Amino acid sequence: MEPLVEYRSNAEDSTRWHRFSFRPGDIVIAAPSKSGTTWTQMLVGLLLFEGRRWPGTISKLSPWLDMTIRSEQLVFDILAAQTHRRFIKTHTPIDGVPIRDDVSYICVGRDPRDAVISMTHHLNNLDHERAAEVTARLGGSLETRTPPPGGFPPDFFLRSWVDRDADEPWPLESLLHHHRVAWARRHLPNVQLFHFADYTRDLTGEIERLARFVGIQADSERVRRIAAGASIHAARERAATVAPDAHLGAWKDPRAFFRSGLRGQWSTLLSDTDIEVYESRIAESVDEDLARWVHHGRGS
Repeated sequence: MEPLVEYRSNAEDSTRWHRFSFRPGDIVIAAPSKSGTTWTQMLVGLLLFEGRRWPGTISKLSPWLDMTIRSEQLVFDILAAQTHRRFIKTHTPIDGVPIRDDVSYICVGRDPRDAVISMTHHLNNLDHERAAEVTARLGGSLETRTPPPGGFPPDFFLRSWVDRDADEPWPLESLLHHHRVAWARRHLPNVQLFHFADYTRDLTGEIERLARFVGIQADSERVRRIAAGASIHAARERAATVAPDAHLGAWKDPRAFFRSGLRGQWSTLLSDTDIEVYESRIAESVDEDLARWVHHGRGS
């Protein structure tokens, strides 16, 4: 087995995975931030619990294992106490997560330009003072980039990608690296790639594919019911339980966590020249097949 790559940031510590006790049947959901992680968690949760009472908030049902807002022991205790099939969130690239034959790994992608627009709104919606208070109470550590008065402009992070700032606040390369290591492992029988764009095009088909991959029985009628309750609109309506840490008061508006789910909003913020610069950066970092999947998913 190759040694695990270690990833640390102001909010994450992948070395927690080194000490985590897996169970056969665990499901790991791995994606860059703002790339469909929560949507995928909701889909898996609906497959596991549909027809029964939703048994808690998404953050308790499917903890973000390596996020440092909670102490390591607290996260491990939450997962150890669970009696349902566990599904665990991570933003660590999967070369930093132990790959076991008895665990399923769902890797999720999204057009980086859409993801970075979503991140801008995400940070504008975060209650940074409340997040700091919660972190202290939960025994964790967290630093976030606080917006200026009036919030970050819509193209704040996107502009750094195009202008090639030396100190990018959210590096494009970090997203592409995440996708690159997942793409390289897509041949493994217990690793499967899903994409935000495919969810928006054919949510029913993707739920069927997800159910088959993790071995959950779901006939066509059940899949249709789940799809009806799994849209971005439905997530917005149940934001109190589905938005990460909404129960802790971390968001100014939990419903705004599920802002729109639209694709291509970046196009109104970039000139033709900007798009050419962005595309040249992509070509420098990933091959053509991976670039196609990163931007369009399976439906490209």
